[in-house]
Amino acid sequence: YSSIAVSILNMLWIYVWAQGSKAALVGALFICLALFAALYVLWLSTHDTTETGWMYYIVRNIVSFYLGWVLVATLLNFGVVLVYTLGFPQSTFVTVFWILAPLSMILITYLVYRQDQMHSLKSFIGFWLAGLWGLGGALASTTGSRVSQNIASAIGA
Repeated sequence: YSSIAVSILNMLWIYVWAQGSKAALVGALFICLALFAALYVLWLSTHDTTETGWMYYIVRNIVSFYLGWVLVATLLNFGVVLVYTLGFPQSTFVTVFWILAPLSMILITYLVYRQDQMHSLKSFIGFWLAGLWGLGGALASTTGSRVSQNIASAIGA
């Protein structure tokens, strides 16, 4: 059932986000949190301590990849709510994001490790790949806007 919940929540998240109102942005954040929880439940439901085959790890890493991506998306959604609905300066969110994102990834990995040590960690590589990819995108976006601003000011635009 968790895979059905993940699919429904993902569709709902996209639909609500596309509405663009302040209420929709807050709603999208809560849907994103529910999606993260549903993905974690799905990842846990695939756990089998007796399984060590490569297909087992591929399936669990695919789910954990999606989980890592949704974690970064949830944090970015949180930032959108802070900036566009609560009026926080974007610089405040950037600071909060770069503290919360790595700490969240480390904390979740620690919780996963406590569950079943290395057996779980081997099936959580996708989480880190997606998380680092998302962080890299956030960094490139932040750096890119600064570079664009610097270029614009240098040419007098």
